[in-house]
Amino acid sequence: MSTFIPLSACNGANLSAPNPPKEYKTQPPKTEKYTRTYFQYNYGTVERPTIAEPLFELQIASGIVKRNPKGAWKLNLRVKNEADRAGAQQLDWGVKQCVFKWKGKFGCYNFTVENPGDLRGSMFFGRTEDGEVIQGSDPIMSLKMDDKTRFKELRVNGTDPATGQVRYAEIPIDYKMLEGKSIECGVVFCARDLYHAQGTPLPQFFTRSCLIFGVSDKGAVEHTKSESIIQYLTQNPDVLRMVQEQLEKTRASAPPPSLLQSPPTNPGATGSPAASGTVISSGPPPAALPPANPIQALTAPPQLALPQFPQQAYGQVQQQQPTGYPQHFQTTQPGASIELPMYNQAPQQPSAQLASYLQTGQGPVVLGRM
Repeated sequence: MSTFIPLSACNGANLSAPNPPKEYKTQPPKTEKYTRTYFQYNYGTVERPTIAEPLFELQIASGIVKRNPKGAWKLNLRVKNEADRAGAQQLDWGVKQCVFKWKGKFGCYNFTVENPGDLRGSMFFGRTEDGEVIQGSDPIMSLKMDDKTRFKELRVNGTDPATGQVRYAEIPIDYKMLEGKSIECGVVFCARDLYHAQGTPLPQFFTRSCLIFGVSDKGAVEHTKSESIIQYLTQNPDVLRMVQEQLEKTRASAPPPSLLQSPPTNPGATGSPAASGTVISSGPPPAALPPANPIQALTAPPQLALPQFPQQAYGQVQQQQPTGYPQHFQTTQPGASIELPMYNQAPQQPSAQLASYLQTGQGPVVLGRM
């Protein structure tokens, strides 16, 4: 079981990079060289050290799962908690010490802890399109994903017969299904390594465990929590029933949109069949081609085959009226429901701050939205 501590308890002096940067090569077709050295953290004391990879837990936070322009997955979190911000500054100080130790290997001969140049920190601030920092915004921590990243849903899994405390099961979920969603979560991340290809080395931070407590659409507003809305509904208890009836009548009376188009009319001609909305055809009406992909049929406008106009003489005139929606709108199947398997490992007790949040909804946590 991996050891982790709250980010607020981070001591930069305990972060180290004991091994010199090792050279690697990228995968073909591009074959480029880079170096990397891994971080370690002393969870013990100088006299009795306990060395392991650096894992830190953030307070309950809000964030968003997204992909950058290169397709790499990221978890961007707003760091609202002041203690977490102070801990992130300690982490950054430790990173600077590691870069200074190996500055010769990195080719950064003028690097100093006091003047780190363009060394990237663990947090950054959002900027406008003109590159200006958005004043008053919360700092953001951007965490990468790798093969050790785990996103989980937390479920109650009975009680401990000895203590009577609630036990939880962590159910793995695919984080890609959360793309573009705003989430509330508890996160443990890893300060993994220093990556260097050119210029100043890049510290890399990766998501290790993300427990999901809430999911909503990006930019969603819970309007029903408005005091003015609650007051209005209290004073007008029948308004919801009335508006529901009115909307149902509106939906029922609205005609379905026509998916057929008449051929172009000639403004100078009067009394022509085309001007009256009929379709001129020299034979039976062509059948609409079924879509190759039924999912595409739901997201793209239908491709309708239009009849050809005869060159010399008019054929039989047929009145065509839409009788319903195209066939491919009627044959779609409902999506199959997916039952996630229960996590087979023994559930772990949550950290103290997470347990407080789950039991009382209170504690040293900060909830927010992206």
